[in-house]
Amino acid sequence: LAEVRHVFAEVLEEYGIKYTRVPIEPGLHNCDWIPPSLMDFYLGVEEDSFNTVDVFTKHGIRWPDIYIGLSTMGRNMSVSGIWNAIDTAILELTAKAPQSRTVTIELMVHPGYPSVPPVGGCGEGPDDFSQSWERLHELQTLIKPELQSHYKSRNIQLCSFKDL
Repeated sequence: LAEVRHVFAEVLEEYGIKYTRVPIEPGLHNCDWIPPSLMDFYLGVEEDSFNTVDVFTKHGIRWPDIYIGLSTMGRNMSVSGIWNAIDTAILELTAKAPQSRTVTIELMVHPGYPSVPPVGGCGEGPDDFSQSWERLHELQTLIKPELQSHYKSRNIQLCSFKDL
């Protein structure tokens, strides 16, 4: 979104917000389980993100080293899917340049409980996304002990953007 990226970066800089999302996901092109129409949308998001990197850099805005979330969102979220996405992304990053520092990874998620109409929304009721069962599926996946164990075994520390 060419008309938005410059204004967005200026506002982030003005308010001292140092980190944001840049959804460029390693291995996205190899995700054959994503329907073509959705993949086209994701690739458009990725293209916009590539075009935003220079703008954010100019304004001192940073983002995590790795972004994951398009391939693991909603019904596509599973413990093994998250593990594979992390492993693929780390392999790709370290193949480019071995890392001697901490690597940051954003896992985009939308966990929660589905809204039940008429509660929710901004005075007009909840939208389809807020009513989706996929939000509960993500929540249930993210709290699974085997996922938490994997994080621990890989020395992955969970944090928020404000901690970066």
